[in-house]
Amino acid sequence: MSTTSLLLVGIGGAGGRIVNDVAGLSGLDTGMAAAIDTDMADLSRLQNCSTRCVGQSIFGGHGTGGKSAEAGVAAKTDEESIAAFLQDRRLVVVVTGLGGGAGSGITPEVLRLAYERNIPTLVFTVSPFSFEEDERRHLANRMRPSLEHRGVVVVHLDNDELAASAGADATLDEAREAASRKAAEGITFLWRLVDHPGYIGLDVADMASLLRTCRGRACFAYATASGENRVADAATALFAPGTGLLSDRLSKAPAVAVGILGGRDLRLHEVGDVMAALRSSVNPGCHLYLGTAQEPVPAGDLALAALVFECWNGASPARPDETPPPDRISRVFEKTPEPLAAAPAAPPAERPQPAASGRSRKSAAHAAPVATSRTKDHFLGTTPMIYNGESLDVPTYQRRGLAFHAG
Repeated sequence: MSTTSLLLVGIGGAGGRIVNDVAGLSGLDTGMAAAIDTDMADLSRLQNCSTRCVGQSIFGGHGTGGKSAEAGVAAKTDEESIAAFLQDRRLVVVVTGLGGGAGSGITPEVLRLAYERNIPTLVFTVSPFSFEEDERRHLANRMRPSLEHRGVVVVHLDNDELAASAGADATLDEAREAASRKAAEGITFLWRLVDHPGYIGLDVADMASLLRTCRGRACFAYATASGENRVADAATALFAPGTGLLSDRLSKAPAVAVGILGGRDLRLHEVGDVMAALRSSVNPGCHLYLGTAQEPVPAGDLALAALVFECWNGASPARPDETPPPDRISRVFEKTPEPLAAAPAAPPAERPQPAASGRSRKSAAHAAPVATSRTKDHFLGTTPMIYNGESLDVPTYQRRGLAFHAG
């Protein structure tokens, strides 16, 4: 197993194919990319990533026939082998296909294991094609909101939109390949920005902090351009009001992360032009993050990738076992969030104090609004209830840092 702090994991047939493509495009070693499924035949087609067939003792590696409950049981059965992938990771990107058994059943278990280890997670889901049976599309619709409330950032991708580049006369195989390739290209751009940050970095620590702060639904898109007007063309494709891929999301977005991927000919004024185009499309209070990566791309080529968040939860809590990284003002282009209100002052010494026992002994500093990773301390064997990035399994007075005294 690689000691890298990043992990890209594909779940089910669709997720595995996309991750395998990303690993091929990015040249990732097998310690950074993995695929999890109940079907050994699907996994055997993947050459660029590590694979794990769960539930073999139950289903013999033949899949679950599209039954998500059985896939969930398979994941629980091999929980330790999945947890091994997550060991020592600081950031996980999950790609999963919803509507099928493996994606819908295994994904919640993977997210639970990541949550229990306090690992920030970005999830890309791929919906079924519109022509697929109603049962698959209904299952995908039921799964989307449940994933969004698991303390992660979720980007929903539509197979019909991804496959549009294949053309109206594309065969089924061509449409599926086009959809997988389109998703893989976008995720590859984002991966390169985080894994190989340039002069203006949006590295693992920055992205992890952002994911902790912006839990919930997000939107992702990218555009490529070349030539003298490459910045204007790419920015128009993404940000232009009414026509840009993200135009209907930007005006209400509380936070946006944008990455610029170019060669050694990337110019300073082009970075400024991208940010100017983005600022003109967002609200004045939007938090803007920028990252660049210089890759060996053909001269004159440029790619823009943007992650638009729908939720901002204020100051990002640090992991309980680590010191928060210092603020990197050069990477944030709007004002930082207001600090949390201080906890009420301690009561005068002469006033009687309630007897301290159990969790009430913890100080207000330790009772800050942190979504705890020790879910088993609250409701054994259940998935934590996450709302706006906070664990509702933690008492409100602990999440808000309130102090009590006898009055």
